[in-house]
Amino acid sequence: MLTPNIVAECNAVIKNVANPVFAEIVYAPMTKGNYVDLTLDVDTDDPDIDLPMHADLTYYNLEEGDVKTNLRMYAHELIKKVEYAFCEEDALKNWGKFEQ
Repeated sequence: MLTPNIVAECNAVIKNVANPVFAEIVYAPMTKGNYVDLTLDVDTDDPDIDLPMHADLTYYNLEEGDVKTNLRMYAHELIKKVEYAFCEEDALKNWGKFEQ
């Protein structure tokens, strides 16, 4: 699980680096693989919207070129804070399928 508080904590830790990378969680509902226009009101139970709660992690101040040292530093900080859970193989087979 990735929360705005985790992103804010990572932004605070990395801010003392020269040219720090920082991130923001951006609400981005999707349907049929495309982003929904943010001027539309989207309800979580809207049958026409596949992923009403979808969000993107958007990075800012990325370095030019192949070396991405600050981005790696940010990712290292982020992975220490993110909560995750391992799924059983059977659970993975049913990922995204909900009981009615």
